[in-house]
Amino acid sequence: MTAPPKISIIIATYNSEATLPACLKSIVEQSYKDIEICIVDGASNDDTVQILTDWSSTYPVIKYQSEKDDGVFFAMNKGIDMSTGQWLYFLGSDDELASPDVLSEVAKEISTRDPDLIYGNISGLHTGKQYQINTFKKVIAEGISHQSIFYRKAIFDRVGKYDVKFSIAADYCLNLTVFLDKKFKIHYINKDIAKFGERGLSSNNYDYTFYSYYYKLLSEKGGLSYLPDPAAALDKSIYCCLYLAQQGRDRAFALKNLLYYAYHKNHLSIFNRFKIQLSMLRCFF
Repeated sequence: MTAPPKISIIIATYNSEATLPACLKSIVEQSYKDIEICIVDGASNDDTVQILTDWSSTYPVIKYQSEKDDGVFFAMNKGIDMSTGQWLYFLGSDDELASPDVLSEVAKEISTRDPDLIYGNISGLHTGKQYQINTFKKVIAEGISHQSIFYRKAIFDRVGKYDVKFSIAADYCLNLTVFLDKKFKIHYINKDIAKFGERGLSSNNYDYTFYSYYYKLLSEKGGLSYLPDPAAALDKSIYCCLYLAQQGRDRAFALKNLLYYAYHKNHLSIFNRFKIQLSMLRCFF
């Protein structure tokens, strides 16, 4: 059994005045007290900074900075640098912890089992819809919300921080990398961790750059066997490569991925490899 950990809760905010107080309330009312709250604000122009000033004067565990940034994953990376805990947890400013004992139960599991990553369930704050990604296969094939996961901070020393070229799915990329790394000990608990706001960035957007790389990432990390239909995943990645080329976005990255699909062993037929080569000529040159 290890000592109870200090948990750093990292929150990215921008014009979050409507939801931030409830989020903070769900944290400061936790029965587990060995925490810090690291808030990275993107230079909000509403009352977010005033809320942070007021709350931090009452609760010294809250620390924050406010300056312009380049998106939520830039902010989350800043939060990693701000943090001093052995364990990290990322919460959205429109999310709430599910109950006052969440952190106590997670800390107990960490002390007892000594994992590198521990994760549980989440639900929609407004709809109540339950998300139970309780098997390794589901995590790889369906993805998992970062609100479900507590990370040992040393994970980021090994795999790096969030890759900000993936403006929407950088958390999915990082989670796939971690879950497919056999050096990490991963533990699931059947516990509701958080209620998430359901109106976040990934709810209304699609990360073509990430999905152009998705099949390649799984292929290189040994994750294709966990997909129900690897060929469909390959088709999606190829489509995203061509879409990026047509839109004039991330063309060099898309071309690099498409070359991988055209010339490495995968689910493509010889005919479809030839079609990719023609598409590359038409879209990239």
